[in-house]
Amino acid sequence: MNKKSSTFILILLGLFVISACTPVSGTPAQDPNQPILSRDAAGSYSAEFHLQFNGVKPWSYLLKTRKSPTLREINLHIEGLQSAQNPGDIRMVTDNATIWMIGEGTDQQCVQFPNGQGMDPTFIYPESLVSLTELGGALKPESEEQLAGVTVLHFRATGASSGPWRDATIDIWQEKGSGMLRKFSMTATGEDPFFATGSGKLTALYNAGPLGSEAINPVAGCEISVPLPEAISKFVLLPGMASFESKSSVDELVKFFQTTLPGQNWVEKEPPAQAKGNTVLSYQRGAEGVEIQVELNPAGGSSVKLSFIQGQ
Repeated sequence: MNKKSSTFILILLGLFVISACTPVSGTPAQDPNQPILSRDAAGSYSAEFHLQFNGVKPWSYLLKTRKSPTLREINLHIEGLQSAQNPGDIRMVTDNATIWMIGEGTDQQCVQFPNGQGMDPTFIYPESLVSLTELGGALKPESEEQLAGVTVLHFRATGASSGPWRDATIDIWQEKGSGMLRKFSMTATGEDPFFATGSGKLTALYNAGPLGSEAINPVAGCEISVPLPEAISKFVLLPGMASFESKSSVDELVKFFQTTLPGQNWVEKEPPAQAKGNTVLSYQRGAEGVEIQVELNPAGGSSVKLSFIQGQ
């Protein structure tokens, strides 16, 4: 991985760590006529969430979500923040087993990693802004309404406080029966808890509706030029490198690469190097090079790291 790409990835992960440090909503109420801030009550939907923070350092945050029964797509766009907090536009797709990402924050190269391994990004959502427990009785039912042909329950709180926010006006429209969040709006003042830009006024608007007929496309450019063995786990792809784990032994994996790479026109650049039971293979194909490090995994099996080198 080159220095530029490495910096982009660190910025990207740093952004998500910041975004993850948000208050969460209270325990969903059992009464279906009470607000529950449930975005995923429907199997599929399309939604937009826009935040505008006006203070000494104003910023805006636009999150577009499309969810089908099997995939979730997220597009993130931030304005007004320095590069240390804003890596650039990001598109993410996940099937709840694997996450694929691409955008300015990944130097327009595919990044792939498994869910549930401590790398899952956390975005800002309506439930990141307010706690239903803290709002308590301040959030009152307003009316039963029609919103885009759907019957919704409208709840409102005025002059409310939640987390860092004060003098908040909050409106929630949730689908009657399922409890799905269809619309959310909020204005409040307080200290920015997401990007630490000081005090200011926050305006938030969330709208959700049908998914539509357009399919959620996979992230492009996630293929690699080196064949991989079957039954691997914890596969991670970053610009210039990849890694995975396997139950196979070091010797079995070394034999796999030595057997399959020549069949795809890879030529051994240097003899295998061994140290303390680990093996490093080096291959070349035209201007592309790859270094494969295979080492014993203390948890069992082997760990493999591939480093791709261009322009040799």
